[in-house]
Amino acid sequence: MLRRSGLALPTRIFLASQREARARRVAAWLALLSLVAVAGGCGGTSADEPRSSAGSGGSGLEVELDPNGGSAGVENMGGSAGTESAGVHKYGDTGTPCDPAGSYTGCTLYCVPLADGTGVCSNDCSARGGFECPDEYQCSTVPGAGENYQVCLPNLSCGSLDYRGECQANVLRYCGFEGPETTDCSQLVGANGNPMICSLVAEDLGYDCVSSAFTPGCGTLTASGNCQEDVLSFCNEIGEPASIDCSLSGQACVVAADGIAGCTAPGTAGCGAVTYEGQCKGTALQYCVDSDVVLLDCATTGLECGFVDDLVGFDCVPPAGGSTGEQSIIGRFAFEKPALTPNGLGAIGTSPVRRALVRLLRASDEVELARSFTAPDGSFSFQFDELGDVFLQVAAVGRPESYPFSVRTCPLGDCEPAVHRLLTIPFTPAPELDVGTLLISVADGEAGAFNIFDQLVKGADFALQNFGRVVPPHLALWERGSDTSCGTSCFSPRSNVIFVHGTFQDTDEFDDPVLLHEYGHFLEQSFSRSNSPGGAHDGSPTDPRLAWGEGYGTYAGATIAGSSLYIDTFASGATVIDISNTGVAFALAAPSAPAGMNQLVSEFLTAEVLWQITSGVLGGAGKGTAPVFDVLGSYFPALAFADRGVPGVDLVDFLDGWFCRGNADQAFIQNIVSDRHQFPYDYASLPSCQ
Repeated sequence: MLRRSGLALPTRIFLASQREARARRVAAWLALLSLVAVAGGCGGTSADEPRSSAGSGGSGLEVELDPNGGSAGVENMGGSAGTESAGVHKYGDTGTPCDPAGSYTGCTLYCVPLADGTGVCSNDCSARGGFECPDEYQCSTVPGAGENYQVCLPNLSCGSLDYRGECQANVLRYCGFEGPETTDCSQLVGANGNPMICSLVAEDLGYDCVSSAFTPGCGTLTASGNCQEDVLSFCNEIGEPASIDCSLSGQACVVAADGIAGCTAPGTAGCGAVTYEGQCKGTALQYCVDSDVVLLDCATTGLECGFVDDLVGFDCVPPAGGSTGEQSIIGRFAFEKPALTPNGLGAIGTSPVRRALVRLLRASDEVELARSFTAPDGSFSFQFDELGDVFLQVAAVGRPESYPFSVRTCPLGDCEPAVHRLLTIPFTPAPELDVGTLLISVADGEAGAFNIFDQLVKGADFALQNFGRVVPPHLALWERGSDTSCGTSCFSPRSNVIFVHGTFQDTDEFDDPVLLHEYGHFLEQSFSRSNSPGGAHDGSPTDPRLAWGEGYGTYAGATIAGSSLYIDTFASGATVIDISNTGVAFALAAPSAPAGMNQLVSEFLTAEVLWQITSGVLGGAGKGTAPVFDVLGSYFPALAFADRGVPGVDLVDFLDGWFCRGNADQAFIQNIVSDRHQFPYDYASLPSCQ
């Protein structure tokens, strides 16, 4: 079997209190902020001049720098570096006082806000811009949307300290507008109730104050991994970089056809995520033998691809429901399910076992006589000619062409996973036998597996409706009383596996929002785009890419479940978050922080914004799920994806996609995003969407 590893995205979310302070850089540097760009100066207005911020109250919170650096539309303002032109100094108007809050500042390019509320003009000091910086100014790097810029700023006292900053114990130091800035992170409180710490957030974001639970994750290293010579590197199931020297075991590192790197026999193509047990894609069977994928079309022999048992795995089998005979059996499978309440798991009810494999086996040798899949009400039926005793087996396995998944054991990855299934006692068939309702109880230890399976069915139906496609093959691993290899419930994109926590102190098998949160990650992996670095998260402001991935996951889970309540039960009760209005301080952005659209944000903000766009606020109508998942499925994977904000998918990119996909009603979005959540999205500088 393949090594079971991959990027884990832990789902545990802690309820934050109203009194918790938001961690922000007091004067966040230009990498995470944007300069106040103003049209004006001698050049008048021009398509090549910097774009101004609309919808930000004139605060200049999020304005992209003009990639043309003002080279056009500026009438000989300084010419090339080191020259005089038309009586204008080679520094241009850098250092000239200006009003950063004014609608017209008189600056050629940028008006930089200073701590005392005034501002000074500044120019582009890159080779492209051609301006030199005067004394007491230095050419500072300003990471913007998609590229870095160089701008003259009065921060010569920063020395070698730059926008990325550094940590001195728990004190954050970084280069601000006018010089070094410091923040004592220990004086700020994270969503977990503990003092924040200073940490590197990401190479492109630099250092900042983050939750004490924060880990930087894997950065740009993905779960699929890569090969450097024969060294395999990948992001493992706890969100940390890992590497294996394949040559030490006589193997080579190879990237398989599905893009997953692994150690394989020399000279082979590699199997990626395909195992010896195999999987079905429609009627086609594929499985791994000696590091190569074998592909068979079962339809050529009148068969279909299907699961046999744990020993064989998948194989070509007789079509389900195609049996005939004088004997018949009808019945129904159901499972017990405790109610999910804000106080924990409640009274036990029952639910049908939907879309699951039912096999009729001969009692004497366990040979399969017929197979079927349960209907939405849990019912099944067989016709056959066997006269001897038989028994029924129901398994947490779906029909490959529409529900290509199963629920299995071994979530710690220390054994061979087995499909969760139950057998009836042998019985003698009759011409017309109704076995009634066969109930899988919580006491049996298998009801949890069939609830997990039912959530996978619900998710697959949702995907077909909102993405228009059948989900790819995947697994869920759970065992009653068992931990997982990631220490919580998580999703591994490396192997398309959802790990479900099963310890008695924290059982997730009946926590539908938790299960569907992980399913949301699976849908994102399958049909959209993700750049989340992974790692721990607790609702505190964090890397915008991680905040997007986790907030989207919670939103997706709640949407599929049909409730805004995210409930995660424990032995002692439950954590409850209503994402329609969390009431958590971190769900608000920092509208006056100069970090603008690139500021660290909370996953609560993402989840709330998405839910309110879908369902509306204060009784008002929402837009439904269709346009949201259209952005995820059609804009994010497309060539038109512009990637504003921080590099990689974040809330800014979703909002860009919303407008790119023709979803108008800016007032509706602005009410939710800018007014209610104070996120300074730049409506004036939308991408071209071409």
